[in-house]
Amino acid sequence: MASSRNDFIFRLHLIGFASAAVLAIVGAGVLLAACPIGEGLSLYHPIVWGTAAILICGIAIEQALVRLLLTKVLKPTGKVAVVATRVSQGDLTTPDWASREGLDRVSLNPEERWPTADRPTPKVRKRTA
Repeated sequence: MASSRNDFIFRLHLIGFASAAVLAIVGAGVLLAACPIGEGLSLYHPIVWGTAAILICGIAIEQALVRLLLTKVLKPTGKVAVVATRVSQGDLTTPDWASREGLDRVSLNPEERWPTADRPTPKVRKRTA
């Protein structure tokens, strides 16, 4: 299972790198149209440093998006799949990772959930007949 997960993450990164490279190539084409090569191509020409900047930004965005995908979507989905598999096999006990104190706010008592300083005082209206 770990092998297939690592392959999936590796493929996600490859797709991101390929997308950043395609974006950099398109950016180079736009820069070539906007800043034609005059007497020669040097490192200071916008085609070179602009393409490099687009590629670096694309790779940085790819890294951030893959990290967000892993932490916010895939990790919780994996936990849900483990619990669903255990429930389908008839095991209704709490998983080891879920037995920590304060894991969720629902299992806490009301004073720990909403401290009194943060909780507004409810206004009680008297009913009139």
